[in-house]
Amino acid sequence: MVSEKVNKIASIVLGIDIDKIDNSLSPTKNDEWDSLHHMMLISEIEKEFNVTFSVDEAVSIKDLKSIKDLLRKKIQNVE
Repeated sequence: MVSEKVNKIASIVLGIDIDKIDNSLSPTKNDEWDSLHHMMLISEIEKEFNVTFSVDEAVSIKDLKSIKDLLRKKIQNVE
């Protein structure tokens, strides 16, 4: 469920068809994923999952997989 929600958010924020979203999606593989879209993506994920990423965590995000991994750790710590 986390993966699907993150994919949907990435699709909306980055303007990419949901069928083209996978864990390897990264700023180096997508021109739309610039610094502004990076922050928008993080913001939308924080709102959707009611979590907060630190600046260090936000900077460490390199692709969708790293977002999902960080998010799962945060959700696990909340439960």
